[in-house]
Amino acid sequence: MRSQLPLEAFICADETTVQVLKEQDRKPQNKFYMWVYRSGEFTEKPVASYDYQPSRAANCVADILGDYAGYLLSDGYTAYNCLDNVTCMAHVRRKFSEAQKSQPTKK
Repeated sequence: MRSQLPLEAFICADETTVQVLKEQDRKPQNKFYMWVYRSGEFTEKPVASYDYQPSRAANCVADILGDYAGYLLSDGYTAYNCLDNVTCMAHVRRKFSEAQKSQPTKK
């Protein structure tokens, strides 16, 4: 899956905290992150990849998408700025949703 993901023209990415209760040499109160990467909705070979990391650092993104060139839909978190050949579409879906809600009904 990780070799297929960079071949996609469009990737969605997000990260969220994860609490692991019983992990060797780590307290349950420590913050860790699940980085989630997914291909676009309309692709022939859909891909979803989960990457468990101890931080939200840019190197977490670079390890997975370092040479990626294409469109990235994310929340605009600064860690994604490490990608040089990416057109970032932060919060783009939200703007379309807001525009749709502001239109008169049946339009």
